[in-house]
Amino acid sequence: MAPHVINKQNLLIMKKLILIDTHAIIHRAFHALPPLTTPTGEPINAVYGFASILLRMIRELKPDYIVAARDISGRTLRHESFEQYKAHRPETPKDLEIQFSKTDDLLDAFNIPIY
Repeated sequence: MAPHVINKQNLLIMKKLILIDTHAIIHRAFHALPPLTTPTGEPINAVYGFASILLRMIRELKPDYIVAARDISGRTLRHESFEQYKAHRPETPKDLEIQFSKTDDLLDAFNIPIY
């Protein structure tokens, strides 16, 4: 797909892409919102916050394309290059960890590819 199109008036129109850093937004939502749970007691605050941010981006930015990026598990080039990379980062809270798959489900429902 071309990053731009020419309309009937021969004006160049740029296409708009949103690249979502899913882990950053999920963490932000988790720590910004009070604990929220489903009726069955499952934590949901990060998913709720992520959904709110996603809907606002779509509404305000009106993108032509949206793609979600995720951190991969395990060691990366950064770990190889810098031994102390994430060395002092605390473990991911369990209440947050179990919300990652729900966020993936949300992105799937919006037909947003995850890479």
